This record gives sequence, C-alpha cells and structure tokens, in this order.
Amino acid sequence: MKTSNYLLLFAISIVFVGCAGMMRQPLPVSERTTSYSFNSNKKRLELYQAAKFWLPTAFKSNGQIIQAEDKDTGKISGTGYIPCKELPGSSMANQFIEFQYLVNSSDKKLDIKFSNQRIFVPEDTYATKDDNIYNDKSQISGVKSCLDQLSNSLKDSI
Repeated sequence: MKTSNYLLLFAISIVFVGCAGMMRQPLPVSERTTSYSFNSNKKRLELYQAAKFWLPTAFKSNGQIIQAEDKDTGKISGTGYIPCKELPGSSMANQFIEFQYLVNSSDKKLDIKFSNQRIFVPEDTYATKDDNIYNDKSQISGVKSCLDQLSNSLKDSI
C-alpha cells in the first residue's frame, strides 16, 4: 500500500512539474516612451503640475497611482492600468493593460515612459490565472495603440 501511494505521489509531482513548463510566457514588450514638445513657454514646474493633476483622472491603480515624485527634477512614477478595447478578444471580456510609468518634465518638453506592460482579465470574468498574460503577438500592437492613446490624452490635457 505504501509503495503505491509513493508511486501515485511521484506521478502527480511529475505531471505538475511538466505542466508548469508548458505555461505560456508573457511576450516581451519594449519600453514605450513618448515625448511631447510644447511651443509655448511652458516651464518644467507647469508641466509637472499638469501631469500630476492628469494622472489620477487617466487610469486606475491597485495602490497609489503616484508612488514617487520629485518636484525639483519634474519626475513622477507609479503603476496603473487601463481598459483596452484594441486587444483581440476584448469584446468577449474586459481586458486591461497594467503598466509602470515614468513622467519626466522639463522646460517645453514632457516625456512619458511605460514599462512592464501586462494584459490581464479580472478574475471575476471567465478568465483563469493563465489568461492573465499575453496570449499572442497580435496583442502587442493593441497594447501599443492603447498606450499611445493614453499618452495623447496627457498631451491634450495640457
């Protein structure tokens, strides 16, 4: 009896280890930086304050939207997520892009950089944990499109 239990436990362990290696891995999405130049005499502090005001209205976060800020250098960073209808299959479920961001303001110029993007589907839908990653390369263009729209909304708010 003990031998059969050990064999069963061993077989189950092999199955779990084998399946873990088969899980789909997230596709790498390069960091995405968008720069905006302003013809007006917008100073670093004005752009910094405009971005700081815009951030909480533009997307959501599981924690604080602004996690670090430095008024003297004009930098703001944090994490957030947005719904993205540009993704394949997004009509079937609410798909979101989670990301880290860095806003860097200087005189007449504002940069916003997105990194560590990840597609996720809220767990209250049909999704399993395995669905909370990129499924295929066609989603990369959807991610870029949604982040470009988000960047442009920052520019439009200034």
